Amino acid sequence: MVTKFDAIIFGATGFTGKIVVENAPEVLQGLTWGIAGRNSAKLENVLKAAGKKIGKDLSKIPIILADVEDENSIKEMANKCKVIINCCGPYRFYGEVVVKACIEAGTHHVDISGESQFIDGMAVKYHELAKEKHAFVVSACGFGSLPAEMGVVFAERNFPGTVNSIEMYWENSIAFKEGESKALMHAATWESVVHVFSHVKQLIALKQQLIPKDYPELKPALEVR
Repeated sequence: MVTKFDAIIFGATGFTGKIVVENAPEVLQGLTWGIAGRNSAKLENVLKAAGKKIGKDLSKIPIILADVEDENSIKEMANKCKVIINCCGPYRFYGEVVVKACIEAGTHHVDISGESQFIDGMAVKYHELAKEKHAFVVSACGFGSLPAEMGVVFAERNFPGTVNSIEMYWENSIAFKEGESKALMHAATWESVVHVFSHVKQLIALKQQLIPKDYPELKPALEVR
């Protein structure tokens, strides 16, 4: 009987959550883990579909019911594991209740958010409590951030000087036939993007609270283009 899981994948029925579940048996090999969400039947279907796709029996993976509209259920989930892998977005609407519950429980929180306002807002609001509870909140562990981070690390390791700036672009290699329409991002991602750009002033205010007053100035200064 598992008293505390190593990890719980929350939001497992979502677009990204399903992908995380498919990769969990390999990535979390040797660890105890479960999946969580608000609908038991949908969670069971995720395990069946993922198991069929990767050729493994996932029927014994524990299911935890948790809903962002029910704060107590989120707290109970956070107390059942060491790490929450939070795939439930948009995070500006559904993220804080999970972050708060994790920190209070001393549970680490990992998410795939690329929502700057959410990330900075949580840092401003909960940094001191997280330090007190020894809980890590690690955001931006998704496609929107990791390739860029890896590019920066690669440049720093291979460029024989100080990296001042890096320009990056992503080229879409998917070819569409004439008259064929396919979405390049799912609804939650699009919603997140819209809200990020519509709350830029709030984001700037959060950045000002986070950046130390003695932050070193990079030179030469680069103009915004």
